[in-house]
Amino acid sequence: MTTRNTKLYSRDSNGVTYSDPLSVSGYSVRFKTVPARKTIDGLLLQNVATEIIIADTHPVSVGDKTVNDPLSIRIRTSGAVNSSARITAVLQAVAAQLPTWVSEDVFLGYEPTTVPVNVI
Repeated sequence: MTTRNTKLYSRDSNGVTYSDPLSVSGYSVRFKTVPARKTIDGLLLQNVATEIIIADTHPVSVGDKTVNDPLSIRIRTSGAVNSSARITAVLQAVAAQLPTWVSEDVFLGYEPTTVPVNVI
């Protein structure tokens, strides 16, 4: 698989967007972060919701016609700053299982054969 680096495309108060300047498909990755306070059992905590949004288009052929399929891939986390170690551990565990789930066609709608693990 060939890769190409993206470049910083835009920045706003909630994050940054990177895009591939050579891409004809409009490949972009947005990092969006929204900090907020939340109360749990009367205690005030700093919450951070972060989303990574990958957008692209991919040509697909159906019969004699080719159309551009808009793709969206999202990774979203939300939790108190105090929970960052747990969020990191869960993300790493899920990331390690993604190749297996891809091979099991989970992203095509099939039920995973490999059950998710809970890192403790």
